[in-house]
Amino acid sequence: MRLSNKLVHELRPLGRKQTFEDDAIPYLLLTVYPNGKKLWFLRHRTAIGDTLISIGPFPDLDVPSARSKAKAMNKYSGEGNQIQGLLEREKSHLAKAQAQVSLTRMMKDRNGVQFRPNPMFQPKKKLSSHASDVMRDEQDKRAKESRKQELKQIEAAWKTYQKGGDLSILIPFLRNELFSYHPMPFGMGEAISTVLELHLSSQHEDHGDDNHIFMTYWRHTEFKTGVAPLLLEKGAVDECVAFMEAIGRVLSHEVINTRLREGYQDWRQKNAEKLKKSEKVLKSLMSQADDPGQEISGSPDPH
Repeated sequence: MRLSNKLVHELRPLGRKQTFEDDAIPYLLLTVYPNGKKLWFLRHRTAIGDTLISIGPFPDLDVPSARSKAKAMNKYSGEGNQIQGLLEREKSHLAKAQAQVSLTRMMKDRNGVQFRPNPMFQPKKKLSSHASDVMRDEQDKRAKESRKQELKQIEAAWKTYQKGGDLSILIPFLRNELFSYHPMPFGMGEAISTVLELHLSSQHEDHGDDNHIFMTYWRHTEFKTGVAPLLLEKGAVDECVAFMEAIGRVLSHEVINTRLREGYQDWRQKNAEKLKKSEKVLKSLMSQADDPGQEISGSPDPH
């Protein structure tokens, strides 16, 4: 949306962070926090991933001032000429992200699904003859025994999965639609949704998600401390989740953790030289963002 001072003043906090993109300046974002704080960010793009740079709070930095600073910082970073083309490609991912969120929520909601008996096992209308009553009672008895046996099989398969982590053991139960009349064990829906989420995120073109996740994680760990973390930093993972949500790619903490464990170290080694250059540019941009009265001048180090 095209932001204005009046519109930003009228934005009210909710129970979660809200992020709005200003259509006038590509990648200028305004985040409204639950406590009412409003903060401007610039999405800084590099060849190896993106990250967010805080450029000031609103209303200390009003809309025209935020646009001017973002425009100057984009020019300084040497990426202003590429941004407009990349903007259209990023917006096309929003529809995919919404579809992914709907699918994930649908699977997680299955944990609390109410028991729905299969119509084929329900007793037929009562017949007058004794023979029909006997046959019906026998069918009911067999149906109950069958359901008990299926429940035991589902519980046994779930326990096996919890020990070994092989989700394929649950495929026959899904394929035979047993969960249409049996409730899922607690936690199964979340496990299935996580696997689907990982699969969907792995199909994202050009590994763009990985680059953004890794760049943001590096920005909030080694860039800050000068030391590569030995274990996953929860605060940095939270920043990755928030960044992906801000650009319309909603990924869970579990998915982010998995992607970091599987690919971050290789990405870091492969892009070591580029990270050194990005570090210089980021430090310069952040120093300019922290000093509202300072003019941005000079040329950045080449990427």
